[in-house]
Amino acid sequence: DEAPMEWIWRTPHKDAMAAARALTYVAESLKVKKIAVLHDENAFGSSGAAEIEKSAPGLGLEIVITESYKTDDTDLTAQLTKIRGENPEVLIVWGTNPGPALAAKNMVQLGMDIPYVGSHGIANKTFIDLAGEAAEGVVFPAGRLLAPASITDPAQKEVTDLFVQRYSAAYGASPNTFAGYAWEAISLLVDAIERAGSTEPAAIQTALNATQGFVGPDGVYNYSATNHDGLTADDMIIVKIEGGTWVLVE
Repeated sequence: DEAPMEWIWRTPHKDAMAAARALTYVAESLKVKKIAVLHDENAFGSSGAAEIEKSAPGLGLEIVITESYKTDDTDLTAQLTKIRGENPEVLIVWGTNPGPALAAKNMVQLGMDIPYVGSHGIANKTFIDLAGEAAEGVVFPAGRLLAPASITDPAQKEVTDLFVQRYSAAYGASPNTFAGYAWEAISLLVDAIERAGSTEPAAIQTALNATQGFVGPDGVYNYSATNHDGLTADDMIIVKIEGGTWVLVE
């Protein structure tokens, strides 16, 4: 793995982790082998597709077809018809809204009933609103904040409950994944400044690189000079959309 960028620390799970978590679910829980990949041509979608390509063989998965779309495409039936022709056992869609919602709707129109596994980029209510009925049954990897009931660690539960409570009081709605990542980023920075006793960049950098066991809703962050990711794939859960909301799968 290449060394991290010196002045950037990540709070979301990186694509490689999310892809690994999604593929593990496909291989071990769905127990299928033949996968199709549909991805946005933007940086997020392309990076995810590249990670899937890298990780699939090690899990005994075969990519039978990869198709892509432009972020503002309004119809994905051409790509999905090609995908259907290759008889995959599952479709992995890697992108952020609105593409993945369109894919879900177009799959229903085409009568494609293979499982739909999405990316962590659809971990918000917008996907459910855009896809409507077609969102039902869609499965994707996410941080634990999306299913707070999945948090068993007392320290993490306490932090998460407090965040959900404060966010809901301020905005009248439950926080989505992205709000959690932003809150963790600010909290990690505050924690580093306090430990450094300084706002000098070099002092903050040293403190962030020494962050260990920092508990957030999405997991426990451990940074070092060579690791600016903080979380691991084990911090992710798999959720399914049921009845217009998220339920924990595993």
